[in-house]
Amino acid sequence: SLNTENITYVLVEKGYSAKPRYLIYTFVKFNENNTKLIHFIIEGDRDKKLEQNFVTAFLNNKINATYMDFKKDSVKIGNKNYQFSNNNTWVGPHNIRCENFGQISWAEFYLKDKADLYMEVNKIFIKSNKKNIPKIKIIEEKEIQILFDNIECKATYYKSKINIPKILIGGSNILNAYTFIAKINNKYVCINISYYDDEAPINELPKKLNNIMLIKK
Repeated sequence: SLNTENITYVLVEKGYSAKPRYLIYTFVKFNENNTKLIHFIIEGDRDKKLEQNFVTAFLNNKINATYMDFKKDSVKIGNKNYQFSNNNTWVGPHNIRCENFGQISWAEFYLKDKADLYMEVNKIFIKSNKKNIPKIKIIEEKEIQILFDNIECKATYYKSKINIPKILIGGSNILNAYTFIAKINNKYVCINISYYDDEAPINELPKKLNNIMLIKK
């Protein structure tokens, strides 16, 4: 049987949006020699019920761990599996880099306000990050219409210049990025796509990413 003693510490700091960011650390004690840490990072309002349900599921061994290779030839985004090649590398949860074809990250929500907050934070992060790093500058920003999974969406397009000689980067110093939300069935899918100029023809997406998103002409 588990001899559990849970202690939770909550740190509150200024977030990217008007709402605070919560850093939540829950220490779960199994026995005298075994204590594990559950760490939540929440931008905006806390969902204490979700936190408690997760801890309870963890204590009762009801969370299935999934392991996979860093190299992956397909990923599921929304309700669809997208085929890539075996040269893709996971760089974080729901964040995959396609060798010479750009990068895509995504998050899924059941509530629209949560999805809107996520994208608000993402856009603030993009802009603040560029301002705080003098070597990167946003040179273009605009709204465009795109198709994702045959659903028409409004996306924000950013073009940024990295002020480092190309010879040092090893390629283009112009980075393109698209951010948008698509409603698929009962979920809101937030997408971030980015790539360098030399990874795609002018005004087009890299071939692999073009299978996910289409720019309306």
